[in-house]
Amino acid sequence: MGDGVHHQTPGAVPVTASSPLPPPKHESTAQIAQHVSAAIGQEFFDSLATHLGQSIGADCLYLGEFAGGKAERVRTLAGYVNGPQKCRPDYVLAGSVAALMATGEPWSCTRGVLKRFPGDELLLDIGAQACVAAPLLDHHNRSLGVILAAFRRPLENTRQPKSVLERFAPRVAGELRHKQAEEALRESQQRYQAFITLNADAMWRIEFEQPIPTSLSEDEQIERIYRFGYLAECNDALARLFGCQHAAQAIGMGFEELAKHADPRLRDDLRRAIRSGYRFDTVETAPTDRKGCTRHLVRSQWGIVENGALQRIWGTTRDVTELKRVEEALQASEKRIAELIENTRLLTVMLDLDGSIAFCNDYFLRMTGWRAGEIAGKNWFDLMVPPEEREKTRAEFASSRRESAVPSHSESTLLGKDGRRWRIAWENTIWRDSEGRMAGFSGVGRDVTALKALETQALQAQKVDGIKRSVARMVHDFGSLLTVISGSSQILIQSKTEADKEYTLLKEIKNAAQAATALNGQLLAFTSQQTLSPKLLDLNAVIEAVARKVESLLPSNIALQLELDAALAKVRADSAQLVGVLLSLANNAREAMPEGGRLTMRSENVKVDESLAASLPGVPSGQYVMVAVADTGIGMSEEVQTHLFEPFFSTKSSARGLGLPAIYGIIQQSGGHIAVESKPGAGSIFRIYLPQAGGEQ
Repeated sequence: MGDGVHHQTPGAVPVTASSPLPPPKHESTAQIAQHVSAAIGQEFFDSLATHLGQSIGADCLYLGEFAGGKAERVRTLAGYVNGPQKCRPDYVLAGSVAALMATGEPWSCTRGVLKRFPGDELLLDIGAQACVAAPLLDHHNRSLGVILAAFRRPLENTRQPKSVLERFAPRVAGELRHKQAEEALRESQQRYQAFITLNADAMWRIEFEQPIPTSLSEDEQIERIYRFGYLAECNDALARLFGCQHAAQAIGMGFEELAKHADPRLRDDLRRAIRSGYRFDTVETAPTDRKGCTRHLVRSQWGIVENGALQRIWGTTRDVTELKRVEEALQASEKRIAELIENTRLLTVMLDLDGSIAFCNDYFLRMTGWRAGEIAGKNWFDLMVPPEEREKTRAEFASSRRESAVPSHSESTLLGKDGRRWRIAWENTIWRDSEGRMAGFSGVGRDVTALKALETQALQAQKVDGIKRSVARMVHDFGSLLTVISGSSQILIQSKTEADKEYTLLKEIKNAAQAATALNGQLLAFTSQQTLSPKLLDLNAVIEAVARKVESLLPSNIALQLELDAALAKVRADSAQLVGVLLSLANNAREAMPEGGRLTMRSENVKVDESLAASLPGVPSGQYVMVAVADTGIGMSEEVQTHLFEPFFSTKSSARGLGLPAIYGIIQQSGGHIAVESKPGAGSIFRIYLPQAGGEQ
C-alpha cells in the first residue's frame, strides 16, 4: 500500500471510453512510446490512455487535470475503460485518490481501495478494488493533475503499473502544460477582443521613432513628440473620433496629424505631463470634430519612461459629450450644493424615515471604506452602529421623529467596513419632500475620535502626574528611613559574630532594607526622577543582546522572532535602563502565553505625521525609532489597559514591584512614549517611541 496528500487547480478537455476489450496486449513501454510519439493534444491523451490501460491490464486508465470552481474538481482529459462504462466528464476532488496527488508523490493500494475512499466517484463507477496513481507536475513540482489506473481485482503488488505510470507521467504533464498554455493564450486574445477592440472607450498607444530624453527642455520635448510620434495601436472607437471607420485606417498617423483633431490646449496638456514626469493623468478636452462640432472628451494617459527617455504613451479617451450636455442642464444652485456636500471634510448622511441609507457623501465613503452601491438602501443602525449602541441610537432616532421641528445634537460610534470605529459628533435635522412632508433625516458629523482620545489621555496624564507627586514625596521620606535602617543594621552586624543569636535577625533586617531600596528605585523610575546615563545607542544591538538572554529563559513552546530594521537610526538613552525595560516586557509576554505562542521583538524608523499623531495621543510629530514587543497570548481588556501604568496595579495575584509603571517612567524620562494595543484572546503589542538622535555622534 502507499499513501499521499492534498490537491491543486486548472482547465478542461473531452472524454474517451472503450467498449469491452480482449485481454491486454502487454505492450512494452517502448512500444507504447512509439505509438504515441507523433500524437499531440487530445489525440495524444486518447491514444496513451488506451495503449497504457491495455498494456498494464487496467480496467480503467484515467488522465485528469485539476479544475477550480465552487468546489474543486478533477476534469477528464482522456479515459480508457474495459467495459461498457464511460468516464464521467469530471468529478469532485475532495475525498478522492486524486486529492492525494497534491503531495507530488505517487500512491497505490493493492486491495480495498473503496473502503479508504468511499466517496471517490471515479472508483465507484469502475467498482475498483486496487488503484495506482501518479501526479502530473509543472516545472515547480506543483500538481496539475493525475494519471490513474484502477483494477476491479486485487493485486499482489503494484510495482509494475506504478513504474509504468511514473515513466509516462512527465510526458503527460508536458502535454497538459502545453494545453493549458494554449488555453491561457486563447483567453488572453479573447480578453483583448472583449476589453480593447470592442470597448466603447477609445484606447490608444503612441510610439516614437526616437525616444524623447526627459532631460531636454519642455519646448524641445514637445517639438520631438510632434516630430517623432505616431499612432502605433488603437481600437475602432478612437478611429471613429478621427472620422475613420476602422482602427487600421488610423494606425500609423503621425502625432502632428493627430494633433489637428485635438483640443487647441494640447500643448499645455503636454507641458503638464512633462512637469509631472509623465505620470498618470486625466484631462478633459473639447476638440472640434470634422463637422465643426465641439466634442467633450475625457483623456487618461500615462507615459512610459525608461533610462531617462520617454518610450511611449498609453491612453484612453471617453466621449462624454452627451453626459456633458446633461450636466450643463442642471441648475447652478444644485451644482453648488453638491460640490459643498462632496468636498467638505465633514460626514454627510441622509436617512429615510425607516432608517434606510439614502445618501452618504464621498468623504464618508473614503473614511469608512464603503462604496455607495454597497450601502444604498441598507439599514443605518444594522450596518453603521455597534451592537452595544443600537438600542440607544434607535431610541434617539425615534425621538427625533416625534420632535421633528427641533434640530438635535448627538454623539455615537461609527463602524467602518473593516470594523474600525470612530466617535462622531452629529448635528441632525429633518429633510422634507417637494410637498413639505417629512421625508427623512440628515446629519452632518465631525470625527472627534482623536479629541476624545486626547481628553482621555489628558485625564490619565493628570491622574498619573498626581500619583507621581505623591509617590515622589513618599520615595524621599522612605529613602531617608531606609538609609537609617540599612546603616544601623550594618553597624550592628559588624559588632556581632555569626555565633550571636542577634546576628541572623540583623542580617534579615539588612536584606529586607536592601529589597525595599530596590523597590524604592522602581518608584523613583516611575516618578522620572532617577539619574540616567544617556548615550548614543544602536537599539538593534540592545534588542539582540536582550534576545539572547530571553531565548535561554523561554519554554520550548514559545518561539522568539526578531524583525529588525537594518537602517535603524540611533537614539540617545540609558542602555542599562532600556535593557531592563525590554527584559521586563519580554517576561510579561512570556507569562501571557501559558499555552505557548510567538514572542516578536521588532524595530523600525517611524515618521509620526499629523495623521499618525492623532492615533497616538501624547506623541508629537517627528522622526522616531519604534521598538515593539508583541505576543500572541491572552491579551487584555480595555478596562485593564486604562490602569496599566498605575503604580501597584497588576493582573497577577503574586506580582511584586512596579513593572509597567516603572517602564512608563523610564521611557518618559528618556523623552519617549509607550503605547499598548491589545484585545482579549488576540495578544498584546507594546510600542516604544524614542526620538531619533539625528546627526549626533
